[in-house]
Amino acid sequence: MADNTPLNGQITDAVTQANVKVLGDAPAMAMGSIFQSLAHSTGILYQNAVSAQQQNGITSTPWLTPLRPPRSPKAMCPTIC
Repeated sequence: MADNTPLNGQITDAVTQANVKVLGDAPAMAMGSIFQSLAHSTGILYQNAVSAQQQNGITSTPWLTPLRPPRSPKAMCPTIC
């Protein structure tokens, strides 16, 4: 073990303070990681919602076309014909 000198005590204090700072920062780093994960998951959620809406619009459009009544030529141009 090192001799008990003022310089050795200062080094020991500096190392101890550095270790305490790392331990003190750990909760903030963990919460930052959790928030980043939450933001990523929320982004994927909205991407999936938009994709589902687009797919729903694409697949439902052809089903509506046969249900519309056929238009007569006079209904298309009542003033000219």
